[in-house]
Amino acid sequence: MFTASERRKKSGTALYNPCEYFCEYESDAFQTQSFHRLEVRPLPGDIGLQETGLRKGLAMLSHQSDQQQVIYPAYRKVQRACLALCMVLAPLVIFLGFIFDPTGGVPPGGSATIAAFETASPLRVQLFLFFNVITPYFFPLSYLGLGLLAMKRSPWLATIGTAFGLIGSLPWPVFVAQEATVKNIAQIGSSAAFVTLFQHVSSEWAILLLFVSWIVGHLLGYILLGIALARARVIPLWASCLIIAGPPFQAVAYPTHLGLLQIFGFVLVFIGSIPAALVALKPPHN
Repeated sequence: MFTASERRKKSGTALYNPCEYFCEYESDAFQTQSFHRLEVRPLPGDIGLQETGLRKGLAMLSHQSDQQQVIYPAYRKVQRACLALCMVLAPLVIFLGFIFDPTGGVPPGGSATIAAFETASPLRVQLFLFFNVITPYFFPLSYLGLGLLAMKRSPWLATIGTAFGLIGSLPWPVFVAQEATVKNIAQIGSSAAFVTLFQHVSSEWAILLLFVSWIVGHLLGYILLGIALARARVIPLWASCLIIAGPPFQAVAYPTHLGLLQIFGFVLVFIGSIPAALVALKPPHN
């Protein structure tokens, strides 16, 4: 019995496919429907064509792999877009809230806070509460987005900065509840009982703990994340410097009771966060 190559030579039809391999079985194995040896070798005289075909095949595989790398899942795009939006909206909404704050950005506490709400226009109070109510939806995620940008090249600073940012931003809804209470007391009419109740609630250890967490957490969060972004070099250096420079102004605002410093600090963070948001919108391969 002739082998496959001998039959091909005898018939004079040689197929010159560079990717073709064929199997030759022993004649006795072929007749018994079993094989002892599977011999795989290229067609004689086709080595040059095979090399050319292999090059073409590798080129096609490389082109397909490039196409697969370009494909980026839609849900990842949505995630990155949401984080980028939070990076920009969080400081923007916060400093707008401080602009409309009846107390000027730094609450004096006690009856002075109630008096500030009584003298403020209803529209200003409503805008103040509106911006503060929507802040928790953006504030924590803004720290998460900044941390993820620097995580690859500065993992420890990014992790610690994100943790402090979450510690400082998560207590925000508690203060909104306090502000809404003050607004209702001012509308009903402040009395000694209401003022005493407000002072007692504000001096509770749980409220004080959350207040300290807000101050220390959000300040250190921005500073550490700004340093991490500068080390990672994922955004321009000037943007990182603005994020780092904002918290000191906010820290000075509390002992001096200068609300303008609070606003100015968040404006700096807002401007520095814009390049970070633009980087977050780009797919990883860019």
